[in-house]
Amino acid sequence: METVTNEAEKYPHQLSGGEITGEERELHEKLRNLIIKETDVHRLIDLADIGEGRWLYYIETPFRTFPKFVIGETDTLNEAPSVIRQFGAQWSSDSFWDQLTQPQP
Repeated sequence: METVTNEAEKYPHQLSGGEITGEERELHEKLRNLIIKETDVHRLIDLADIGEGRWLYYIETPFRTFPKFVIGETDTLNEAPSVIRQFGAQWSSDSFWDQLTQPQP
């Protein structure tokens, strides 16, 4: 059984279906490090590249009440983040994340 120590590593690149490699992996790691340093981020659950220098992020906040989970969009330097939706329960945020990042038939 594979041991995963980093939540973001659990999910390969959601939109292409392949592994993150090269320059894209560097951008992913830099953005990941910027996001996890934010005071309102308890845990970065996932990141997905949506093209043109924009990324979707999925975080757990340190708040005991709403919002506990947030899905948003940001640039590669995390200078212009925006919230798409906030959630109180992870099952709901997981479902919404899947709708955004999984290819639709």
